[in-house]
Amino acid sequence: SVTAYSSLNMAAFTGTARNSLRGMMYEFNNYKKVHIDGNTAQPLYHIFFTITPAAWLYESYHHRQVEKHMKVIREQRLVECEQNVSNTQQQLDAAKFAVDNAAALLAEVERKRDEAKVNMPRYEREAQDAKSALDKLKKEMASAH
Repeated sequence: SVTAYSSLNMAAFTGTARNSLRGMMYEFNNYKKVHIDGNTAQPLYHIFFTITPAAWLYESYHHRQVEKHMKVIREQRLVECEQNVSNTQQQLDAAKFAVDNAAALLAEVERKRDEAKVNMPRYEREAQDAKSALDKLKKEMASAH
């Protein structure tokens, strides 16, 4: 593996290589010599103890942010639902009031209708009496002339 990396170095730095690339390769070669060639467990160590915890930390941070956002949304929805319940309750109270008023009016109309049914024969009798009295008065007036 050392020859592969050194030949890669030689291929990369013939002619058009830039200093930044040379520096990167130099750094990587140093890393490789110290960590990879010296200790084969080191890359696994880096995967398990550096990359994975960082991913877990970011994931948990992201999860917390999402949870905060969802909590805010849930609270907003709860407030909206409470307002909707309040509005619906007001509308229900208004409808109950209107129904009660209509029922009272209907009861009043029915009472007057029943009164009229009871009193109608008396009214008809009184009207008949008044008519006969008027006819009698007309006859008297005619006979007086």
